Amino acid sequence: MEDAAEALKMAFAVFVLIIGLGLAIHMFSKTRQTVDVILQTTDETTYYTYETANSETSEYRIVGLETIIPTMYKYNKENYIIKFEGVGSLYTSPKTGSHTELDLNAEIERGELWTGAGGPKIFIDNLVYGTEDPSNPVKVKYIEGQRGILEKWSGYKFEERIGRVEDTDEDNHNKTTSQKVITYIKIN
Repeated sequence: MEDAAEALKMAFAVFVLIIGLGLAIHMFSKTRQTVDVILQTTDETTYYTYETANSETSEYRIVGLETIIPTMYKYNKENYIIKFEGVGSLYTSPKTGSHTELDLNAEIERGELWTGAGGPKIFIDNLVYGTEDPSNPVKVKYIEGQRGILEKWSGYKFEERIGRVEDTDEDNHNKTTSQKVITYIKIN
């Protein structure tokens, strides 16, 4: 009988410990959320809402290459369009000429060489660092004499605008799809 009483005491102690740990984790989570809200409201580069010409809402902030380059590496996996304004041509494709945006769907439609497996990463590597490996399938002319954007745009600041573009597919029962569009506008 004493063993059963001791087992109940231990079970109760474990139960109280679990409740205490759960409560502590919950409190730390709430504290983190509060700190995030406070930091976001004091950050000057926080997103602001603005209206476009068609009264659609979108966001913008001031960023540098430390934000643009990781975004460029994700454009093909996360299926969004990246546009550049105020910087001239981003690259020139031997098949289709000069381009100022990254849009994997449009690149596939144009039959660009880098749209196969692993190609977009090599393509972005070449854009960022300005290197051109003759053995890889990505044959494009980069901005200003093979210099990559890391060198050419160093020190520039950009206004990042995020919005959505909607497309209606009439062949698929007028199904409307939406795609994220990120526009970088050079401001200095």
